[in-house]
Amino acid sequence: MVPGQECYFVHSFEAKPAHPAHRLADTVYGGRRVCAAARSGNVLGTQFHPEKSGPVGLAIIEEFLALCAE
Repeated sequence: MVPGQECYFVHSFEAKPAHPAHRLADTVYGGRRVCAAARSGNVLGTQFHPEKSGPVGLAIIEEFLALCAE
């Protein structure tokens, strides 16, 4: 993904990883930095909906499937 590309967010929940190294992607909402994706070991989660994010979301899903194939 290229910084600045947009994804579809639909809720107000926020993941707050215990370790900064677990943050994969952030977004800025209301002037505040919010964790958009996190990973710890083989657990990966997003705060957005890649399946509703058009070509950007499809690229994210393809990257996720490539990680699963490793």
